[in-house]
Amino acid sequence: MEKIPIAEETLLTRLVEVENAVSGLKDEISKIVRRQDEMQKSLDLIYADRNILEDIGGKLAELLQLFRSNREKQHETAKDLKAELHDVKLVTHTVSDNFSNLVEQVSKKKTIATTRSLLGKIKILFQRR
Repeated sequence: MEKIPIAEETLLTRLVEVENAVSGLKDEISKIVRRQDEMQKSLDLIYADRNILEDIGGKLAELLQLFRSNREKQHETAKDLKAELHDVKLVTHTVSDNFSNLVEQVSKKKTIATTRSLLGKIKILFQRR
């Protein structure tokens, strides 16, 4: 019967060794799960960063399109302003020429009127004599 206690002792020793091994495996599994959770958090942050960068890229593309559109509008406005300025210069020159002609005509009419007036006065003087 002494063999039975030795066998029980061996079984108990083996059982303790197995429990120690299982406990070690549980610790390792806990470490792996913890590491996996950390990796998942990091991966979630990476995806969030990627989404943010994609949003920034989209906004930059919109901004670039706005700049291009603005440049085109400025170019068209500059062309329109140049055309308007040219038209204004033509009108200004025409008005200036017309004004000069008008001044010249008024001046001639005054000269003619003055001359007629003088001639009329001279006639009156000669008729009185």
